[in-house]
This record gives sequence, C-alpha cells and structure tokens, in this order.
Amino acid sequence: MVYELQKKVYLICMKTCKP
Repeated sequence: MVYELQKKVYLICMKTCKP
C-alpha cells in the first residue's frame, strides 16, 4: 500500500532529515 510506504519514508525522514 502507498500509505504504508509513505509512513516508512516519513519515519526514516524523521531520523535523517533533521534540521
């Protein structure tokens, strides 16, 4: 599901895309 994929990307971004 696209939603599941987006959730995974979001969690990864939370750890890597820090300001």
